Amino acid sequence: MSFFKKFYRIIPPLILFSNFLISDSDSLKSSATIVYVNFHVNRIYNIDSKNQSFDCDFYLWMKWKGEHSPSNYEFLDRKEIEKIYENIEVDTAGFSYLSAHFRATFINPLDVSQYPQDEHKLFIRMENFDWTEEHLAYKFDSSVTNTIEKTNSAEWNISILPPKIYTNAFLGEKFSRFELDFEI
Repeated sequence: MSFFKKFYRIIPPLILFSNFLISDSDSLKSSATIVYVNFHVNRIYNIDSKNQSFDCDFYLWMKWKGEHSPSNYEFLDRKEIEKIYENIEVDTAGFSYLSAHFRATFINPLDVSQYPQDEHKLFIRMENFDWTEEHLAYKFDSSVTNTIEKTNSAEWNISILPPKIYTNAFLGEKFSRFELDFEI
């Protein structure tokens, strides 16, 4: 059994999101490679209001079929990132699968002026700047998810929000962006 298939069999029961698909397939270009994306967040820790940052240990999963590979993705607002592993495989039907494990520190503004009643939103944003939205579009893969709405950190209650997929304009081009949000 391939590494990806082993990984895929273990991770789906642990994924942290509700079945919520943001992107409307009618709005995507028919020539675009559709990339199904999912995350599994192991842990959010070191939420630091002074340095406006947080650490996250997470898995990324992508599936696509088409000529435009999403493998050159970028996590925006990351300060440091450690790629523990990344694996890409292609099955006999021509679908490509990417699975990766990361530990990262993300920069995130935290306004503490309303302390102790303050609430914050943390986010992980991902884009691929190699391909515009006409060539590559993200979709949340709701087919492999179970729902866990909250998780606890040592000092914070963390609610996991439905992922967002939207268009980001950069230097006159439009790119598909995947965003994962948390409320603390």
